[in-house]
Amino acid sequence: MVKRFLIIIIVGLICLILGVGGGILLGNKFFGKPQPLDGSYKEIAKPGAMLQLGDFTVNLADKDPHIVRFNLVLELSDPAFLTTISEQGWISRIKNEIILTCKNRYYDDLRTADGVLALAQDISKRLNTILPPVKDKLPVRNVLFQEFIIQ
Repeated sequence: MVKRFLIIIIVGLICLILGVGGGILLGNKFFGKPQPLDGSYKEIAKPGAMLQLGDFTVNLADKDPHIVRFNLVLELSDPAFLTTISEQGWISRIKNEIILTCKNRYYDDLRTADGVLALAQDISKRLNTILPPVKDKLPVRNVLFQEFIIQ
């Protein structure tokens, strides 16, 4: 009887220790410090100088009338380039290129996040072709939408 009681207590303690240990391991895995998928941490670049371009409303290339309305900000690779690009002539050329890039899009192209990201990349590429390079870098680092509505 005593032997049976000791075995039950020992098995209970072993189960308790395994349960607590497993809980700690699972807690660290799911609620611990986030790990990147590839096992390495990348240095996140600080945001560059921002150029507010304002609101755009553009008709899309569909047969049915559809428009896209968005507020756009350009992240520049060099803060000194902000003074050069802020001149009215550059702003007008930049806005024109953005409108022309959007005019070729269809409603179905812009309904998904991938479509909007593709638009941002196309705008970035197009602007980097018309703007002068800054210290051997492309002048536009990112195209950021602060608001995006499609109708």
